[in-house]
Amino acid sequence: MTWKIEGEGVVRHYGAPKLASKSADWGHVRATLIRRERIEGVRQQFLLPWPAFRLGLSGTFARGSTQRLNDLPAVPLVTQKDHVSFFPAQTTIRNDLVGASRLSYLMVEIDQAIADDAGAGAGPVVGADDPVCLALLRGFKSEIERPGTTDRLLAETMALALMLSIRRPSHADERRKTTPAGLAPRQLALVTDYITDCLTHDVSLGELAALVDLSRSQLCRAFKIATGTTPHRWRTQVRIERAKDLLTQTKLPLADIAQATGFADQSHFTTVFKKSSGTTPRAWRLDHDG
Repeated sequence: MTWKIEGEGVVRHYGAPKLASKSADWGHVRATLIRRERIEGVRQQFLLPWPAFRLGLSGTFARGSTQRLNDLPAVPLVTQKDHVSFFPAQTTIRNDLVGASRLSYLMVEIDQAIADDAGAGAGPVVGADDPVCLALLRGFKSEIERPGTTDRLLAETMALALMLSIRRPSHADERRKTTPAGLAPRQLALVTDYITDCLTHDVSLGELAALVDLSRSQLCRAFKIATGTTPHRWRTQVRIERAKDLLTQTKLPLADIAQATGFADQSHFTTVFKKSSGTTPRAWRLDHDG
């Protein structure tokens, strides 16, 4: 969004009251958690240069508050907890808040290149009850609240899934009529070798797709046909297997193993390892010692 940063953790927008803000940025995807403690008699207008999703978390709007998208008629602003809105790139949003209002929401902005990869052509969607988008957006919210567990590959995969979910029904119908092919053995080797060689690097979905001259969405579908899983999950399993080797073959501390296998830190490593293996790295090492 077109934000003007006025200090750490504080954002002003076109002279609006201060906003408490936390954010995460993965280059092609940005997520911002915004809380406005008190807004009274504010009129806003802002332009979204990228496609964006908004997840309502909480809020109260004074009677008479309205929102207008582009040149569409103004509609009343109402509290919509867990409701999802989508705004295409270049959407102008005008909010007219009368009386005292409070709100909290998440904004996830997605580079147009990812939207194009999804074949996205959806118009604005306001206040939808969409469980798929809700789960994905909650994942972004968790990353802002607990930084370091989401990397570029996962963020771009989640963003792509959001765009695919919000597409117009006609586009979804066209996609169902086409049976995608899996990756050729040489293509699969290129992608998996790259992932294995770059376990400690913050690889993006776009990098992997470029290796085999596919769009992000084409790569995800073809990779799943070939392997039964997504690139991100495949990489996670490779990291776990590499970690198991280091646990049994070395005396490296767990923090060093986490770093050597590309996890954010020891806590992140332990959480992912336990989810995959049913036990902690320390317990797994003891069980396989000797």
